[in-house]
Amino acid sequence: MLARLKGVFQRPMLEADLLRVIEYRIKTPPMPQDWLDALAKIRAKSDGGSLTDLWRHEFRADIKSIAGEATWALQRARVIRRIAESYGWNALSAATKEAINKEAWLDHFKAAFPKAEAASPETCEFLVMQRCILALCTEACLVEIGQALYNVNQLKMLELQVIESGHMETQSLQVRVHDRMLEMSKNDPELRAALFDWHDEHCVPLLNDEWRFLDALEEAVVSDSFDVEKAQRQGAEFRAKLAAVLQHMPVRVDDADQ
Repeated sequence: MLARLKGVFQRPMLEADLLRVIEYRIKTPPMPQDWLDALAKIRAKSDGGSLTDLWRHEFRADIKSIAGEATWALQRARVIRRIAESYGWNALSAATKEAINKEAWLDHFKAAFPKAEAASPETCEFLVMQRCILALCTEACLVEIGQALYNVNQLKMLELQVIESGHMETQSLQVRVHDRMLEMSKNDPELRAALFDWHDEHCVPLLNDEWRFLDALEEAVVSDSFDVEKAQRQGAEFRAKLAAVLQHMPVRVDDADQ
């Protein structure tokens, strides 16, 4: 009750306040029971701990980082940013399921998760799944904290859904284009080099602009300045620009330009 009153009056939360709201979720992560049973059997820590143990350890670190912010507004911003960050892992996990070639997403994953730099493609595939599960648990808990203590209301959730859709669409497109280029040039190293040179020159700048656009959307959600019409217009402009570029690609990339 005290923590919720602090939220009403926008007072910064202590770690103990946050734990009172979410402690029951730490004991039993927000997953169906059959998932919990399976996750408890997956070894994910060097000391032999399970995937659920790893999530508890990482989520407690999230709680500490939120409580470590000096004001209610800064704590709220960290909660929203961590929710948005989880979308990146969910989007990457979904994109890997579509890809024929693991090389289509491996570099991106290793850049986002440097601990996997020396890992095999098979290990990376497991780690992507692991990161997605951890992100889903964390997202669910932070949404609950946000709604209870930080005025993350229905409108804010709709704004976050726009960011989630953007992550899904951009990540899927990026992996799909890579995958198609790898597939079409698997027996032709010269063609592969030419395709990736073309991709780096024409596609990468646009994709980088889109990732920066998603970062800007996140800042707008945090600062309560989100403009849905502007977001929709800029998203449509990006898709039109990329579609025009992909039409001139040396090798057709299925429907990636649609």
